[in-house]
Amino acid sequence: MSLEKRFKGSGEGTTFLGHLEILRKKLLIFLFCFVIVSLGLFVLGERLLSFLTLPLAGTPINLIAIKPQEKVLAYIRAAFFSGFIITFPVLAGLMYSFLRPALKENEKAPFNLAFVFILLFFFSGVALAYYIILPFACSFFYNFSSGDGIVNSWSLGAYLDLAVSLILVLGGIFQLPLVILSLLKAGIVELKTLKKLRRQVFLGIFIIAAVLTPPDIYTQITVGILLYLLYEATILFGRFLILERVKREEGEEGLKDG
Repeated sequence: MSLEKRFKGSGEGTTFLGHLEILRKKLLIFLFCFVIVSLGLFVLGERLLSFLTLPLAGTPINLIAIKPQEKVLAYIRAAFFSGFIITFPVLAGLMYSFLRPALKENEKAPFNLAFVFILLFFFSGVALAYYIILPFACSFFYNFSSGDGIVNSWSLGAYLDLAVSLILVLGGIFQLPLVILSLLKAGIVELKTLKKLRRQVFLGIFIIAAVLTPPDIYTQITVGILLYLLYEATILFGRFLILERVKREEGEEGLKDG
């Protein structure tokens, strides 16, 4: 069933265009919350920068501003980035409230669970990047070929680029299980295909871990194991997610054979 038909049949007496208007209003609510939170964080810019640079605590380096506008732009970027992280639950909650009326009764419980895991996985990826990956990355880049006589002087903007990219990438990667589960539910991907690809996924995950993390074997193994456990958890949840569909298909096959 298309999304338009589902919204028309949601029983709220609202047209599809009316639901688009509701979506627009919800996005405006998120934008308002995002701007307010970001402005507040900009006012607290010094404390925010102190928090974002904590992963540098074990690295004896001072950040510098090499352009006249770099410090101001760094404060703005840090405020907007942190504002998005903080208001992400607001965005997820608004999307949840928008989509839930279009769901069938048997789809609401998995959808509620998916909403919880969206937040859990996102913030797990953010925490992993901030507390583990970023400190190791900073230490590696600082100590790389330390005997070549080149002095490390990092700009504030360059450090923020590294921090923001790592945190958002890990937060996004931790959403992949939910994408796979959605594809399973829609029948686009088969569970048996995910099982057959275990070896290839295992190898690919550790290649990704090696690329995203500094060449520290313990960090690479930790990240690789966490990502692979996510994949196995996806398969496990996938079994329950499509259990009803599998039983229905088996029943139809039984009727055909009979």
